[in-house]
Amino acid sequence: MYKVLIIDDDVPMLKYLKQLIDWNALDLQIVADTYSSVKALRLFDELRPDLVVSDIGLPQMDGLELASEMLRRRPEVRVIFLTCHEDFHYAQKALKLSVDDYLIKDELTADQLAQSLEKSVRLLRAAKAQTEQLTYREDWSRHANVLRDSFFKQLLRGGDAAYLTDSAARLGLVWDKPSFLLALGYVSYYDVLSRYAHKDLPLIRYGVANIAAELAGEFEGITTFNDGEGLAVLLNYRPSLKWNAQEHLLAFLAKLQAKCKEFLGVGTTFFASSSADKLAVTEIGAAHRRMAAERYVAFYTEHPVTVLPAAGLPQAYHPGAGGFEQEYAELSQAVRDHEEALLEKALAGIRRSALELQPEPASFVHQCADRLRLVELQYRAFSGETLYACLQQTLTLGDALGLMGLKLRQIMNGRRLGEPQASKEPKLQTIDQYIAQHLAETITSIDIATHLYLNPSYFSRYFKKLSGENFTDYVHRYKMKIAADLLEKTKDSIEVVALRCGYSDRTYFSKVFKKYIGVTPGEYKSRSGLM
Repeated sequence: MYKVLIIDDDVPMLKYLKQLIDWNALDLQIVADTYSSVKALRLFDELRPDLVVSDIGLPQMDGLELASEMLRRRPEVRVIFLTCHEDFHYAQKALKLSVDDYLIKDELTADQLAQSLEKSVRLLRAAKAQTEQLTYREDWSRHANVLRDSFFKQLLRGGDAAYLTDSAARLGLVWDKPSFLLALGYVSYYDVLSRYAHKDLPLIRYGVANIAAELAGEFEGITTFNDGEGLAVLLNYRPSLKWNAQEHLLAFLAKLQAKCKEFLGVGTTFFASSSADKLAVTEIGAAHRRMAAERYVAFYTEHPVTVLPAAGLPQAYHPGAGGFEQEYAELSQAVRDHEEALLEKALAGIRRSALELQPEPASFVHQCADRLRLVELQYRAFSGETLYACLQQTLTLGDALGLMGLKLRQIMNGRRLGEPQASKEPKLQTIDQYIAQHLAETITSIDIATHLYLNPSYFSRYFKKLSGENFTDYVHRYKMKIAADLLEKTKDSIEVVALRCGYSDRTYFSKVFKKYIGVTPGEYKSRSGLM
């Protein structure tokens, strides 16, 4: 049975609704009823009803605002409105919330209520069937991915050629050619951290793997694996003078890089084995280990794809990592004086000197990390180890300097954020700061009330008096200003900006953006000359 919560400030109406029809016959169970919107929210979180039947004219928080909050917490819940007010204004708002029906109390009959409830039940059943189907697909996909990951580990360990090809065949991989080429790919840490949170890194890698797997269907002989830290790409081929296997693999990698940049906004770096290797299936593991060990081989070339000769590339790096003292001093000065131009100049100077001197990459990266820690210590701007962990894993000079610049700008901006803001009420400054720190999350009034140690019910009234608008509008308006700024000042796609601001649905994000900015995100980019 589906659970129902009924809300009406008229207690006799609650009794009338419960007795009007046989709820059980419609596969519905009334799990609670209340006359209080505040209590309704608590019951909603505790009982998790599938359907809410609510009056609109409620005290404290009206039914429209209450339903909006419930739908924000659980978008799958169904809502039916009851009201004594036959007012188109209410109906229009109800339609915007995508509720199932809008019924007038004075005209309500058992048949009308039953018909509305039957409609909601049909929608609940359809959603349940769709969820079960998706769950089945996800379970099967997860099972297949586990088998695929297990096979890849076996492939890296090596073994009998016939056993490996038979195992591949059981997974639907037809490896009927004698030779393989291997490529290893890694995402740009700078691109990830400048657009997403560090906790999203596994998700970004998963996204890259999904794009690669889908794209592989367009390229004969290509198989892709997610190896945890990056992506492994295999080309199974038969050597021929009429067909260039190396060009085929490079074409796949180029298209993959373009798609990752388009859909995820992140760059990728690849290392590919040479066609001279002509790897056998039993040699893939050794080649993988060799290529992973030579991860710094293209640190200063910064090509999107580097082909490794069979014997490996000679590494004539300078043993030290010095020669950047002037640039490091300029970085510290740039942070002190909030000079973006000086920061860019210093980073460009480090790039030129690094390309000329080519110090040993690991030593260079370690020195970059040490200099960043000195600046953090100087300005007491400590913010954890996340960026440093990523810096230690960078594979290109550009990625390392990008992370360095990102960290220094965080320190600069943090100092700006710490300066007084006398133009705004202190409590609103605190709320603004909370929203900015949780930009990619769905923020409710309860979250802020808890943060400020206030009663949630009192906070709603307090906030309206403080700001002149309800909390939901305030958060949307604040986020849309940030979204507009991101659209104008970054190259992020609309989808990426939506995700950064906590909106997973582009359509919904566009509606909210138009409501508060006046135009759609696409129109805004077009008017700003950004498209």
